[in-house]
Amino acid sequence: MQVEQLLSMQKQKIKRRVIRLSDSYPIKKSGAAKQNIFIREIPICSGGVGAGLWEAGEMMSRWIYRNSDAIKANFTGCLELGSGVGLTGIVMSTFIPTTMTDYKQALLQNLRYNIWSNSDCTDKDDLFNTPAEFIYFKSHAELIKQNAQIAYIDWFDLNQLNPPEEDFERAQLLPFNQSLNLINIISNKFNLIIGSELNYCVETVDALVNTLEKYLNENGVFWEIISLFRGVGPKLFMTKLKNNGFEVEAREAEEYMYNGIESCQRKRNETYMMWTIYKKGTANVMTFGNGPLVDWENIEYTLAAE
Repeated sequence: MQVEQLLSMQKQKIKRRVIRLSDSYPIKKSGAAKQNIFIREIPICSGGVGAGLWEAGEMMSRWIYRNSDAIKANFTGCLELGSGVGLTGIVMSTFIPTTMTDYKQALLQNLRYNIWSNSDCTDKDDLFNTPAEFIYFKSHAELIKQNAQIAYIDWFDLNQLNPPEEDFERAQLLPFNQSLNLINIISNKFNLIIGSELNYCVETVDALVNTLEKYLNENGVFWEIISLFRGVGPKLFMTKLKNNGFEVEAREAEEYMYNGIESCQRKRNETYMMWTIYKKGTANVMTFGNGPLVDWENIEYTLAAE
């Protein structure tokens, strides 16, 4: 291992966060419990950009939480691409079976840790504001334990089944007495695929298009949320999908999704788009977002907010 990498690892620390999804809008019933999700972030030198929680992932999780009844009515399973720390996939798994994916060993092991933190590790009653919230957490923990799975996907090599070995101390990322337990989804199709901030890099656009076409069912739908300040990657990705026979719809993120989020993206006042993508001719599509359609082909995409 390079000296520079060792020094970098010493400076970076593992962080733990509690995400309270219903803080973003009023709870309908007085005294109703909030859903708490426990997330561990790892050093970026181990996991790259997926090592921490992105604002878009938290925003998508809030939308899923708020629209869970419709999701359960329309879908029986979900594939998440680029899961990172796993917040969005864990939230989705409280409602339907969800397979979370990424390509780095560190990220996959941290996913397993975060699933464990929200399913098997249920002795955290001192972390909740009320006994009702702890009871609510435990009920969701059973669903997460039942529904959440992890798989390895390399967008550039879709036939590869296992992640490559890496140099860092991987054993420290798994919870005690837990194994990675990856599942094989190489022949699977999904009616719902989700992701956040996936196509910010132009070099990954073609690989992501191929991945989506491999795993999306003929009548399935893909949801993504991404900032307008990610350069030309998003528009290039959507244009390629349109040319490949997909319908591409864009809507602005709803206001409540931004509330209370503290991040560098929020400080830059970034604007997020919610994308719904499906094959032409697909009927009864559940859209991602409830607002009016936006003319995405005439949106201005930039590298940074002004």
